[in-house]
Amino acid sequence: MFIVWRKEWMNEYESPWSIFEKVSLANHISRTEILKTLGNAEVKKIKKILLTDSRRELIKLSGFDLNILKQYLGVDLSVLNKSVISTLLKPVEYYQEPISTWFPQLLNWCPECIKGGYHSWLHQFSLFHSCPIHQIKLLSLCPKCLNPIPFLVSDLALSEPFTCMCGFKLADIGSTPWSQWKMKVEIADVPVSKWIAQGKRDDSNRLLFSPLVSSIQHFTLESKIQSKFFNVKVASTQDYSYRDEFKNDLYKQNCRCFRNIDHYVRKKFIKKHLKCILMLQELRKNENEEFPPICPYAYAYVFWKQTLLGREHFYNNLVISRRRPGITVATELIEHIIDDYKNRLFAHTNLSKYDNREMFHWVINRVTSELCLNYFYEWLKIAVEGAEQISVPNQDKLDIMLQNSIPRAILKHNSDVRQKQKIEIILPNVDRRINLNEFKCPLSTKTMKKLLFKMNSFKPLSVAMRIYENPSDENKRIESYVKQYVMKLRI
Repeated sequence: MFIVWRKEWMNEYESPWSIFEKVSLANHISRTEILKTLGNAEVKKIKKILLTDSRRELIKLSGFDLNILKQYLGVDLSVLNKSVISTLLKPVEYYQEPISTWFPQLLNWCPECIKGGYHSWLHQFSLFHSCPIHQIKLLSLCPKCLNPIPFLVSDLALSEPFTCMCGFKLADIGSTPWSQWKMKVEIADVPVSKWIAQGKRDDSNRLLFSPLVSSIQHFTLESKIQSKFFNVKVASTQDYSYRDEFKNDLYKQNCRCFRNIDHYVRKKFIKKHLKCILMLQELRKNENEEFPPICPYAYAYVFWKQTLLGREHFYNNLVISRRRPGITVATELIEHIIDDYKNRLFAHTNLSKYDNREMFHWVINRVTSELCLNYFYEWLKIAVEGAEQISVPNQDKLDIMLQNSIPRAILKHNSDVRQKQKIEIILPNVDRRINLNEFKCPLSTKTMKKLLFKMNSFKPLSVAMRIYENPSDENKRIESYVKQYVMKLRI
């Protein structure tokens, strides 16, 4: 099969995704047919239905024969990819991250650029949230069906070129003359221009941040907090007890940190609603009545703590338990996030050679504190609706809440860990204020407070004991009612 392609259709920083969409459009062929034509010998032997994502990826172009690809396109697409990716990653090249962290396999695009059939590596880079050319927010979901589109040479989510399976056209360039397919690319975003212009990183400092939530604009802000640390000493790399001691320290620090945050939340937000919490956790109600309405403060606190500590039931006593095998922190929900920061900082500070635990624990505790508190704010946002509807979010929603809670702060420290350490913190403005005037506690009346002490606990275990002692129809009806109520509030 002969493929029509003109080199002048390509633009600076253009990604292979839009290149192959244009190839598909110009030649009236599917993306799988493109891959079969330009693919390597191994791909050409594979049946179409067995072409996995690893063969369709656009970073290393592992499914393509690079010589054939160069012959058809007139340029070495593999070399161009490496050049652009290397330029974008230069300021953070010491971050030992999978390439998918920086360039996810789900498409991000500019609605203005895509009108001209243009998609850029600048759109795909995870630290750029706005189009550097038009300075508008990038899209990551189809505006019509709200589904993501893979950043692959794939027919899975796209039907015709630049067209979602639902029929929505990301771009309609089919009626545009081919001579107009090349658009002018001018980067208007100053922080992006500065990022690209950096020939090399600043070797005197290391940056600690989460690529999941950081934006290029954050790196241009001035540091707001500085803290100095001392007591750096050499650690023996042969002393394996040192690592065990470090893990035990980390767990103790995490427990202490969470207790402080828990105390702060109880004092600032729920000091007047401790009885409401007791009523929800103990499943208290009058004998022949339904469960009373849920206080939104109690709702936010109980489910925040249950999910954070990794407890199965909200009606258990939510206290920090002893360290269990395989668990390095008490706040199990955020263990992987803390572990991520820990590993980055471990590598940055060469902690296997230099024992600087004072700085290490300060950084991890700060991240943990902000993360836990942000996560409580996320529960507050949904507390009124959740309490009224007697419902909790599903796992997908919880994942979004957790990602929204990851600190945006960027921490900078000296790369030479033998020297006195000065931590500088860049704090992007994130408005997490909650309008607490909307929170009307339905249990705040004197009558309800008095009734609380007359109510009985209807935890599943106590209801089961009732049936064991007296398997009456009434007790079975109560058991069914309690089960339905608990299921509504099951994470």
